[in-house]
Amino acid sequence: MKRTKFIIPAIVLFALTLNIQITAQDNIACGMEVTYQGKIYKTIQIGKQCWFKENLNVGTMINVSSSQTKNDSIEKYCYNDDPANCEIYGGLYRWDEAMQYVKTVGAQGICPSGWHIPTKEDWEILQEYLNDEATKLIDKNAKSGSTYTNESGFSALFSGYSNSIWVCCYGLGYYGYQWTSTETSNRNAYGIFMSYNYDNISFNYDKKNNGLAIRCIKD
Repeated sequence: MKRTKFIIPAIVLFALTLNIQITAQDNIACGMEVTYQGKIYKTIQIGKQCWFKENLNVGTMINVSSSQTKNDSIEKYCYNDDPANCEIYGGLYRWDEAMQYVKTVGAQGICPSGWHIPTKEDWEILQEYLNDEATKLIDKNAKSGSTYTNESGFSALFSGYSNSIWVCCYGLGYYGYQWTSTETSNRNAYGIFMSYNYDNISFNYDKKNNGLAIRCIKD
């Protein structure tokens, strides 16, 4: 009987230890890699915020001339309908698709669990932390001959965007656009704009039907 009593607590202790390990793996620390939809993303601590170090590339590619719709799958555009551009610059998403058809500021959207589509305020905090110097955000190799420092490690790229009126795309290698989860009207939402010839991070009123990149931020 004494031997039985000793074995049972040992089994319970093992189970508790296993449970703690599983819980710890679910709570990813900033700087660790995140595996999501078969792709590994690096993360970076900037001030008190934790960001993905690259644009999100998740979902099934559809032609830029097609509409992303509310269904059982995430849909993305690739610049000029070239999958290679998604691998380098990430997917391009209409605002509703990125938000997964909710309008809640800070919604998870197409980001993995524990992460969300950054709000305008999230970007403003980052902007203030870096003294509104876009050069500290932009990857050193974003454009040849540039003097970007990427001091923050954010590694922004000039991913361009898809335009619902022109049907296709604009700005690859020259301009970077990112969605926020903060809308301005039924048709528009705040987008982030960075340019090869402009030193600041600016906010645009972007049409929700345009396809912009997504950078997830930790809850």
